[in-house]
Amino acid sequence: MKKSTIYILALFLIFQSVSCSKEDNAISSGSTKNGSLSRVISVGDFIYAVDDNHLITINAGDPTNLSIANDFNLGANIQTIYHHNGSLFIGSATKMYIYNIQSNPAAPSLTSSYTYPVLIEPRDPIFALDSVIYSTSTSSGGSGVFRVFDSRDLSNPVLVEENWLQTPRGMDVSGNYLYLCNGIYGLRIYSITDPLHPALESIIDENNNLTNGEMGNNNYYDAIAANGQLFCYTKGALLNYNISQPNQPVYLNKIQ
Repeated sequence: MKKSTIYILALFLIFQSVSCSKEDNAISSGSTKNGSLSRVISVGDFIYAVDDNHLITINAGDPTNLSIANDFNLGANIQTIYHHNGSLFIGSATKMYIYNIQSNPAAPSLTSSYTYPVLIEPRDPIFALDSVIYSTSTSSGGSGVFRVFDSRDLSNPVLVEENWLQTPRGMDVSGNYLYLCNGIYGLRIYSITDPLHPALESIIDENNNLTNGEMGNNNYYDAIAANGQLFCYTKGALLNYNISQPNQPVYLNKIQ
């Protein structure tokens, strides 16, 4: 990702959140919600972006005068970035990085890193809650893994589970449920009443045939849950589900 592209995406995020209220200089989940496959996110007055090698911090306090506050090399194959409670979770083909932005948002500091026991690429999204981190990795050969980490000590995340799936990708959480995209194999719904041990409850669109008879041919990439609805980004389309019953999503419509 070129730096000019990062600036364009940064501006988009700023203008997207202009009409939303937010606390000045707050380090929180923010007024916008990013998917787990994001490469650019907004937190408070800063934009954090990753390209293939770098973590770039952009001061966006004045949207008309963006400036790079920090830019440093993380290594090769940097792919995704996620924010939770003052920490950045960055996925690469080989590692998970955790950076603290609570102390100094302009200069993220490394809290810890974890080297994955098995090298699988090309996409490695990460989703974090207060005491647990979920990550997925998928190879170009069509095999992948869903990992669960105990993150109560962010300086030492502990791998609790590895679950081998076909093509796990992006994910989101609503209440006590995790929605995990598994490519052409549908949307997997886990109960996370015990966050460290997700329990599979159902699979939606496993056979690429939506409930109203409309053929899906869906390749699920990422999910965002908000206001009782679940939006799933698939190859070439956006699917919308009602999740008023969280473990039984009801298909609403498809935008192509």
